[in-house]
Amino acid sequence: MTVQIETARLIGRHIVDSDVARLRILHNDERVMATLSATGKKLSRTETAGTLGRFMVASDDVGRGVWVFHTRNDGTFAGYCGAMKYMENGLNDTQVLYAVPWAEWKKGYASEMATAIIKHLFKSSGLSEIISFTVPNNAASRRVMEKCGFSFEANFKHAGLDHVLYRLTRTKWAQLGGQL
Repeated sequence: MTVQIETARLIGRHIVDSDVARLRILHNDERVMATLSATGKKLSRTETAGTLGRFMVASDDVGRGVWVFHTRNDGTFAGYCGAMKYMENGLNDTQVLYAVPWAEWKKGYASEMATAIIKHLFKSSGLSEIISFTVPNNAASRRVMEKCGFSFEANFKHAGLDHVLYRLTRTKWAQLGGQL
């Protein structure tokens, strides 16, 4: 089932094969990749295709999946956001993830997309909590998580690098008004 997700400024749709060019915008920019990959280096077209494939199979009956977002006013690619199963490092959770093209940074799109995905997840599933994580020095991503209601939980290793783990419970989401 295809679900469109809308916010005040953005429209999101499930990611599809033809979105490889949009992902290349992200994966071919070292400034963006410094926040997305273990090496911080650009990804090859083959690696981008692999990422796209993983994103496309993420959709399930719990509401997980990855959406590509565009601006309402002119259709500019604003990034992707979604939720995927994360079963590593002793965790068995649903992870919220997001990325925004460099040209669109500092416009609030990551927070807007993440808020919409969180709302979608909690409304369409029985999930009691979700996680998100980033490298410790990614202050912008940490701000997005905190703005969305996530609380710092722990430091841990992911892809061989130090990361910070944040968690948001359904209870806290409800306390925030269920709208974030």
